[in-house]
Amino acid sequence: MNFIFTLNLASGLRTPAEAGANIQQIYAKVDVGSSSELIDLMSKTDFILGREFFIRKKFDNTKWTEDRGDIIIAVPFIGKVKEYFE
Repeated sequence: MNFIFTLNLASGLRTPAEAGANIQQIYAKVDVGSSSELIDLMSKTDFILGREFFIRKKFDNTKWTEDRGDIIIAVPFIGKVKEYFE
């Protein structure tokens, strides 16, 4: 299934305006059959292996995905997960 992972990569922030600079979203396909299976996986391990992809737009506004290869995501930094529908 395809998911959007929002990671909170907190570091020593100096001002509230910099807070958004430490948020990263990753689009990834994870080998699970449902969101419930992802919850199970996240509760049992500190890392998730997925296949990262970028969403690109053509000039006619149609979308295509670009495969960026395998990615390992650290579960403790995940703040939010949302299923991605194409």
